[in-house]
Formats: sequence, C-alpha cells, structure tokens
Amino acid sequence: METVNKFRMEPIPKEGLHSNLVFNETLTLQVEGQTIEAQFRCSSGYLVVTADGNPYEEMIHFYLLDSEGSLLDQVSLGQIYHSGILRDIDLKSDDRIEFTFFGTERWRLLILGKPRFELPRLFSSVRRTSGWLGLHYLILQKCS
Repeated sequence: METVNKFRMEPIPKEGLHSNLVFNETLTLQVEGQTIEAQFRCSSGYLVVTADGNPYEEMIHFYLLDSEGSLLDQVSLGQIYHSGILRDIDLKSDDRIEFTFFGTERWRLLILGKPRFELPRLFSSVRRTSGWLGLHYLILQKCS
C-alpha cells in the first residue's frame, strides 16, 4: 500500500456532512465527511479515508474504490458523544493498516481479496451505511 494524492473533496451545499469525491477531475461518488484524512493505492484499487471535521464527536469513513474510482465497499468508525482523532496510521501491508482512534485505542482495517459476509456486532463503534447484509471487502476491528 502506498500513499497517493489522486482524490479531492467538493462540499455539497446544504448537504451537511456529505461531499463529492472527485477522481481524475471526474465526480466519482457522494461520500460522508468534509475532509480527506488519507488516501492510498492498494491491490484492490484505492482506499480513501474521510472525516466529518468535528474532533469532539468525530466519525471516520473508509471507502474502497476500484482502479476506475467505482465504490467496492465502505465502513465507518465513530460513536456519539465520543471524541476521536485519527492518528498514527501504520501501513502494515498491501491489505492492512493500523491506526489510533478514541484516545489510545488501536484499530485494524483489513482489505480482503474477495468479499465475505460479516455479522453485525451489537453496540459496536463500527457502522456500515450500506447495511450489514451483503458481502464486504473491508473488515474493521479493534486490535487486542
């Protein structure tokens, strides 16, 4: 996995915490968040990390896109009334990153080569806007 600078955000007026993600000067998709925190090239295409821009109740959103910029999967991390700041991103391999969020909690994001079904975890800080039903490439879990 390598850091890239191929995407940019265009805020959507009157849409609150949503923005347009632009890739190669072409509108790719509407995403949650106001800022791009990080973007990487990986074996599946690209991983783009966005944030809402509120460190007192932050949400971070991970978008996996293919090489043309089409959405493959998405997952978010955050919890109401909990502050979180994305820090200490560590690129472990082409399919795994680790980072700190919620103070000193370490989290791991895995990018699978082929999607799998993942059961929802009750009371988890992990959220899927597209719903839990279906197959997912992105697996977000707290490090032990």
